[in-house]
This record gives sequence, C-alpha cells and structure tokens, in this order.
Amino acid sequence: MMPTALASAGALLVYASLVSMFFAAVMPFVGELIEKAPRLGWLAMLGVWLSPSLGAAGVHRTAHGILDSMDTERRARNAASLWAGFVAWVAIIFVSMTTSFVMLVIDPPPVDPDFTVIRALADVDFLHRGLSNWKPIVHLVVWISIATGVYSLERAARRDV
Repeated sequence: MMPTALASAGALLVYASLVSMFFAAVMPFVGELIEKAPRLGWLAMLGVWLSPSLGAAGVHRTAHGILDSMDTERRARNAASLWAGFVAWVAIIFVSMTTSFVMLVIDPPPVDPDFTVIRALADVDFLHRGLSNWKPIVHLVVWISIATGVYSLERAARRDV
C-alpha cells in the first residue's frame, strides 16, 4: 500500500509543478483581462482555478482507458475520472498549504511590523528560493510525506467503503 501511495504522491508533485507553471504563465494575462474587462477576467480566473481538476480528470481517464473500456456504464467511467481529478486538485491544495505551515514551524520568518500570513506563506515556496540552501530539500521531503499520507488515507477509506 505504501509504495502505491508514494507513487501517487510523486505523480501529484509532478502534476502540481505543472499546474504551478501553467498558473505562472497564464495569470499575467488574466490580470490584464481583469483590468480591461472585469467580468470576463474573473470568468477566466474561474476557468484557470477549475482547470487542474479537469486536467487531472483527463489524465485519469486516459490512464485508465483500457481498464474502463470493459465497463459498460459510461456515466460511471466519466464520474470516476472527474472524481479523481477533483481529489487530485484538493490534495494539491491541502498538501501545499500544510507543507507551507510545516515549513513555517521548521523555519519561522522574522516578525516585523509589516508581517502578513499571506506573505509568510508565499515566502515558503521553494520554487522562488535559491537551490543552494537546505530548505528546498526539506520542503520536498515534507511535501512528498504529507501527500503519501493523504493517498494512504484515501486508499484505506476507499477500501473500507
């Protein structure tokens, strides 16, 4: 069970990295669109926010296509893929936020008069830090550990149902 959860956590890390790169590439355009046409811009923001769930659903559907082709219930196949996409997106959010809090416990930032929780959480992101210090490795180990726990719990819950 643990190797499967670990593999799922690794795949989730790769997917989260791709989602992060996608967001970084798209958000400047969405920001400009919000300034020029607010409703359309926020609609685009909603689409960007939902896209990782739909993307993960597509990956799940493709990966399980051969096994699912034997299932006669097409609606069930699509629902399972959409659910897998949703679970992946929720797991990314939960694991990333929890990892940020763990990193703040491990290495709290100095508190100054302009301190905000949002800025502290943003500072934890290892993609914006130099690779020469120890924090990216600790961040990665914490992220993978929490994601492995989430997938172990998800598999155990599915087995119990």
